Amino acid sequence: MTKIFDDRIKKKSFKGIDKIRPTQFEKNKEVEIKRIADRYKNKEYKFIPYLEILRNKGRNKAPRMISSPTVRDKITLTALKEYLHRQFPESVPNKLANCVVRELKQKIDSDNYNFYYRTDIKSFYDEINRTRLLDFLAKKVTNSKTIKVLTDSIENVTIPHNESKRNSNNYVTAKGIPQGLPISNILAQIYLKKIDNHFSQNNICYFRFVDDIIILTN
Repeated sequence: MTKIFDDRIKKKSFKGIDKIRPTQFEKNKEVEIKRIADRYKNKEYKFIPYLEILRNKGRNKAPRMISSPTVRDKITLTALKEYLHRQFPESVPNKLANCVVRELKQKIDSDNYNFYYRTDIKSFYDEINRTRLLDFLAKKVTNSKTIKVLTDSIENVTIPHNESKRNSNNYVTAKGIPQGLPISNILAQIYLKKIDNHFSQNNICYFRFVDDIIILTN
């Protein structure tokens, strides 16, 4: 966790709902990281509500809500991401968007396909079934402490900037996973892996990038 902070977080300028930046966290780094480890081992780790950040998606579209964790929680979530990458290597996103587009263009230019089907998954992150996702995770994550922290990270609330943490119960949701967390992408990949496998096994020219899907066919 110390290496995660030093290599990936220390030089960033974000802050969570507690308004503590990495430069401030570093002053008490050793104590805080030991506290994370102790609370994890004792199943006492609790996430602080994520900070709501709204990103404009364009005219007539609702903004995308990004969840920003505290520095402490970002360290924990990044460690969880690395763990999930080791447990689910087949679900690790390994292609950038421009690589997927380049491969798609090559297939189209080959003239082997006459039709395409394009779709996306509406409100993908917000509609993910948590029970189903946790069932997928439990197939390879057998440590009860890790399952608890993963579950808590998914169920943790995201609240607006000026809202009091005392009112966090007003923002509890029954489904979906927060966007913008270190684990968001790998969880999304794990959730859709069965769909990817289905299309791949049927020899269909299938492309998916997060929730956007294109299929080429005759």
